[in-house]
Amino acid sequence: MKQIVINLLGGPGSGKSTIAYDLAGYLKKIGVNCEYISEFVKQRVYEKNQTAIDDQLYIFANQWYNMRVTRKEVEVLICDSPLYLSAFYNTRLIKNHKSTISQDVMIPLVKDCVDKFENLNYFIWRNHEYKEIGRYQTVDQAKEDEQDIYKLMKDMNVKLKELKSTDPCMQIITCDLIGLLEKRKFQNKEIERKFIVDKMPKDIKNKVEIMQAYFEGQNPEKRVRSVDNKQFFYTEKLGNGIERHEMEKAIDKNTFVNLFKDCSHGIIEKTRSFYTLNPVNGNECIAEINIYHGTLEGLKIVEVEFESTQDAKDFYPPDWFGKEVTNDPVFQNYNLAKNGLKGLKR
Repeated sequence: MKQIVINLLGGPGSGKSTIAYDLAGYLKKIGVNCEYISEFVKQRVYEKNQTAIDDQLYIFANQWYNMRVTRKEVEVLICDSPLYLSAFYNTRLIKNHKSTISQDVMIPLVKDCVDKFENLNYFIWRNHEYKEIGRYQTVDQAKEDEQDIYKLMKDMNVKLKELKSTDPCMQIITCDLIGLLEKRKFQNKEIERKFIVDKMPKDIKNKVEIMQAYFEGQNPEKRVRSVDNKQFFYTEKLGNGIERHEMEKAIDKNTFVNLFKDCSHGIIEKTRSFYTLNPVNGNECIAEINIYHGTLEGLKIVEVEFESTQDAKDFYPPDWFGKEVTNDPVFQNYNLAKNGLKGLKR
């Protein structure tokens, strides 16, 4: 299922950043797995790197990367510099006769990338006094930008919810998000193929230590997970095989410890590494290599998650992958936790 992105749009001084910071802090407090995505161009401004600032394709690509790199770890992104704005700033470069790409290229590119997410778009109309301190726009220029951004979003057919800066914006957005998350519960699909590792590849990176424990019962399958004893998750899954329905949420350590005590079905300990594979149908493809410990010592399983069932079908495993066990219930983690290696010899 696509990541949710909260896009805050509006003119200079509309309060987008304040709303974004407050929203990210509040959502984390109530247990939403979210991150604030900082404005990439702001660092270039501090560097006084005008060449980079005037290269909207460079700015866009880096903002896009900073969002997509969170794909497997974060459910909700909060952006006060949405990807949509690259189309607007590109018009400014064109107006000022700067060398840039045409809008005929930029707008389809922006739309294609934005469509990789599920977007909640808010246009914040400034309804308070504009303060020029720390800004390069005058109040008249800020008003012009506000109108131009709004018009461009309408021309691009971006669906917007319009709010005034004096509205209880954070509360309204939070209610919208919680409603969407409730609808998405168990609608999230984990599309995955699983293989025994035949031989370990070189250049694996970003190792993490995972411990997960299971509750009795498989309808749904319930577990808690610790990642490097720093991140903690509660997960429910329905189904078997290549496509399963999943609900996952971040929890704090105390909640993890308390839930862990009730996990009587079994425990899995493993080291997970990541290896970049060739893209499938243009979509990023990462192999997750799991080396098991404890009662499963010696077992090595590689898992690959996909954007779609078609991507999963089109995937051609590299030569270091061994036997596929996607549809073998023996290799389902729930059963591995209960039976250990002895379960593989049945």
